[in-house]
Amino acid sequence: MKRGVLVAVVSVLCVVLLGGCIIIGNEVKPDNFGQAKEGNRVGGGFNIKFIAPEDGTIHLLDKKSGKNILTESITANTEYRFSATDLNKEQYKKWGVDVNKADFVLYFYPKNPKPMTPMPPMAPEAPAPTPGHGIQ
Repeated sequence: MKRGVLVAVVSVLCVVLLGGCIIIGNEVKPDNFGQAKEGNRVGGGFNIKFIAPEDGTIHLLDKKSGKNILTESITANTEYRFSATDLNKEQYKKWGVDVNKADFVLYFYPKNPKPMTPMPPMAPEAPAPTPGHGIQ
């Protein structure tokens, strides 16, 4: 009996991890959510609409409270919408978010991020010519 329960638990975890998952209401801490980088920010505010350019993961955060509202896998060309005004006060209480102080931000992390290509070094600017030195 114990083996069957263990197999079931492991199977469910595999499906969740491989098929994408939704996590609602987890607290965001730098230790466990260091991914929130401004370069990955794709939206914010009380009404957010985002179309994924490729497969990846979205993270909806409330930056004021530090709460992770939602983490979800998303496929290319799929639209994600969030409207804070459509939620009731009970939902905010479950999240531990004060609706009057909330700062919702949406981040997108591609499934296969492209490597950063370094920029070539820039040549120093040539000084502007001065009259009498080669200019007629």
